[in-house]
Amino acid sequence: MIRSLIVPGWGQVYNRRWWKVPVIYAGIGLLGSAVIFNQQRYNEMLAIANHRKFDTAPKPGDKYYKVYEEFRPANDAVVHNYLDNYRRNRDLSILGIFGAWGIQMIDAYIDAKFRRSYTMDNDLSFIIRPGVINSDPYGQALSYAAVPGLKISMEF
Repeated sequence: MIRSLIVPGWGQVYNRRWWKVPVIYAGIGLLGSAVIFNQQRYNEMLAIANHRKFDTAPKPGDKYYKVYEEFRPANDAVVHNYLDNYRRNRDLSILGIFGAWGIQMIDAYIDAKFRRSYTMDNDLSFIIRPGVINSDPYGQALSYAAVPGLKISMEF
């Protein structure tokens, strides 16, 4: 578990579950790119909100001029809704990164426990035998009735 705390996927490598490592890094990478995307859009909307607040406009060629022109016909409530949306999505993506990191730590821990505590042999077998089930007399007008059935047993 300490290995996965330090570097994501290290515990899975130690447990010889190599196939999980790309899944972990893909999930954390996608969430990281969502954080970057939403932070950039949040900065754009914050700049637009500040320009509107102080009654200024960016000059043509400025970093946020194109976005400012796009949102010029919109009212302030729309700009603030976008601002709140991008902030919320950024925060949720950050929580998702921590969640994915925690899940991979728990997965490595559980996998290590199962690997060292239980034997995972191929000695499992099912035995199916015909049998007779004796029913209770309560619904049979005080007479016992034999019902054919199957008995399924599992041996380890």
